[in-house]
Amino acid sequence: MDKRKLIITGENLTLQESREVAEGRSSVEVAPLSRKKVEESRLKMEERMGGETPIYGFNMGFGQHQNVRVSPENLAKLQVNLIRTHAISFGDSAPIPVVRAAMLFRANALAKGLSGVRWEVVETLVQWINNPNLCPWVPKIGSLGASGDLSPLSHIAMNLLGEGRCWHREDGSWVLVDAAGALEKEGVKPLVLEAKDGLALNNGMQFTTAYLAYLIDRVETAVTLSLALGAALSEVMLATDLPFIPDVQRARPYPGQEKAARLLVACFQGSGIRESHRSPELDPNTQDPYSSRCLPQVYGPCLDAITYARRQMEVEINSATDNPLVFGDKVVSGGNFHGMPVALTAAHLFNAFCGVVKMGEARVRRVVDKEKNRLGVSCLISPEADRQVSSGMMILEYSYHALCNLILSWNSPAFLFSASSASGQEDHVSHAPTVVLNLERALDHFSYLLALETFMTLQGYAVLEKLETPWRESGRISQEGKLTPGRMGKLLQRLSKSCFRPLDQDRHMQDEVERLREELFLSDRLALELKDWDL
Repeated sequence: MDKRKLIITGENLTLQESREVAEGRSSVEVAPLSRKKVEESRLKMEERMGGETPIYGFNMGFGQHQNVRVSPENLAKLQVNLIRTHAISFGDSAPIPVVRAAMLFRANALAKGLSGVRWEVVETLVQWINNPNLCPWVPKIGSLGASGDLSPLSHIAMNLLGEGRCWHREDGSWVLVDAAGALEKEGVKPLVLEAKDGLALNNGMQFTTAYLAYLIDRVETAVTLSLALGAALSEVMLATDLPFIPDVQRARPYPGQEKAARLLVACFQGSGIRESHRSPELDPNTQDPYSSRCLPQVYGPCLDAITYARRQMEVEINSATDNPLVFGDKVVSGGNFHGMPVALTAAHLFNAFCGVVKMGEARVRRVVDKEKNRLGVSCLISPEADRQVSSGMMILEYSYHALCNLILSWNSPAFLFSASSASGQEDHVSHAPTVVLNLERALDHFSYLLALETFMTLQGYAVLEKLETPWRESGRISQEGKLTPGRMGKLLQRLSKSCFRPLDQDRHMQDEVERLREELFLSDRLALELKDWDL
């Protein structure tokens, strides 16, 4: 299948387009007019460098060495040394789609024609993006988000020079190899740097921006799954779906709230459980606790935060963020490389996500409390179990709280903990990468919360099934009443057949929770099913 060709200009790249490139579904080409801008900008800079005018990044040093004049014969060497010395990051390798997106964002920024960089630099980035067998190796930890992502972007740049280690696809699998050998196999010439080229490659927030763009999609998936599970667990606790009707949302018309409510209504569709207590004569309850009733009002703002984050990052990926910038005959040292816009966007998203985490915790606390879950059953212990020797869901709740506490502890305001660097020249940094990497850790662990809540929900449906006959006999539900799940509950039961069985007597449950996590969440099976719903 032919790939879609994406034409970049530095002006109108979208996150959706970047995702297609990052996943290898689109190739990239720079618009002819953008190439002309790049070449004209470089020509102006070369004319200026021919005189005595000191120009930061071209014929002057960097950072605290900004006042050091560089002789013409050392201009290229300075750029190479900049990349070699700055490529020092640690930790696990960043995901390949993140690195590919970072290269795309850097190429797009340079395509604006404001960087004074040679066309060959942009051309080499595009060549790497379009090669399905090459990808730079970039460890995650090393950027302050100050003069951009100096260290991660230097790892990318070093691979473009044919140095260091890079990923090479061999027999369908990515293998970490020496970059020089990989380039030779692929017939790719190493980039040769000249004045400003190295600084243009490593000065900007494209690595952290690419990471956040990657995580925004994951946050949206996680929040949607949690919202649907919140509906199912609320159904187990005999919640009403009336707070989710469109009239309520139109009275406070936030887009995220309306979107959340539509999913909630869909989750309750066909619910025998809900119908069993709809009559006021059978169920005088008029208001559910907030962790069920206010689902749209808590999840909605998180969905709006996702929309906001995407909008902010689409500004970022179409911005010139290196230093200095070239505006006609003017060369200006500014601060567009500073990562605070990315840091605050990530922090806002993380805060909204943690609100979702806490609401899930409140639901789980309720469902194990027989005084609050409206089932009259402690810890979702089966009515058939021997209560003298049964713990039921007790420790699943404990583990849920432990995970919540861990996730919330990672949501620290790292952007406030600025550290002066480069001998005080870079005396305020954003720490945007720290916020983003902590958000990634939170998402990795959130899948355990989803699995635990799913296990409790499925157990709740099993308990209700056993309560149906005694409740009918006692008049708690009508003679025709059926305690059958709605659309979301039926979906959970169908997808979990191979990895869940009701807890009729206490047993070890960790392996089952792990299988639920793998089969429903790590595989994206449940998320893909929800995407097919017509809302």
